[in-house]
Amino acid sequence: MKKLVLVTLSLIVGLVGGLSAVGNTASASSLQRGLPRALRNSKWQSKSRYIKGLHEYRSATLVFHKMSIVHYGPQKGEPVDIYGLSYKYAGHHIYELHGHLEKQAVALGLHWAGEVKIYSSHKINYADCNITEDGQIFTNNLANTVYNRK
Repeated sequence: MKKLVLVTLSLIVGLVGGLSAVGNTASASSLQRGLPRALRNSKWQSKSRYIKGLHEYRSATLVFHKMSIVHYGPQKGEPVDIYGLSYKYAGHHIYELHGHLEKQAVALGLHWAGEVKIYSSHKINYADCNITEDGQIFTNNLANTVYNRK
């Protein structure tokens, strides 16, 4: 009887210790590589806005790839390419995005940050952000725009 109790007790201690040693390697508080699955390989378009200098209505377009974003602004000009993306889930369908404005920016240390709130599979809110030297992120309210799936 004494041996049975000792064997049972040692098995319980071994199982509890073994299960506590195995942890989840993915953490929501750490940066994940790429983009969230809901945004990968998708195209989004903002509402048309009147541009005074051009005297016409234009809309902005966002193209999300697996590891990059291409942002076509409403004005004519070169699109903004953002590379080497990683993201962090901030809660309530909000994702903080981090990357670099150019492929060579990794060596130069030119960081970019943005924020995406996913309302549904057809509507997101995209905001460019500014990063201070101490790592604080501030949302640029002028670049806070609602986009619809194209």
